[in-house]
Amino acid sequence: TERDADGVLQNVMRNPRLTLRTTTVPAKIGVTFGVEYKVVGTPDGAEVGLRKVTRYPTPGAMPPGAAKPLTSNAWLVTPVLNQTRFSGYTLEEPWELLPGTWVIDLWYEDRKLGEQEFSVVPP
Repeated sequence: TERDADGVLQNVMRNPRLTLRTTTVPAKIGVTFGVEYKVVGTPDGAEVGLRKVTRYPTPGAMPPGAAKPLTSNAWLVTPVLNQTRFSGYTLEEPWELLPGTWVIDLWYEDRKLGEQEFSVVPP
């Protein structure tokens, strides 16, 4: 776990387990949501640098000490080619319990590889 410059905790999860396949997420501390994906390429087993962007619902998130709301947060992820990976977000702090549409994008350089929308709703 590491807190980034925006005040958002970034976690590395080992062996995540899918408990429910849905895009509707309760706004509760401890809930994790995200996407499974596979980057296909060569050489097999090599790491590739991707940018995971989490877009918050309007008007944005307000971490403690922030001067203005965050509309998005980016983090470098390094999936291994040809292996299924998970990138997600865990609601860990009260300021993150924002109802509305959240979006997780995955980018390689300036090319968007995919996105997934999630509807975060009151529990």
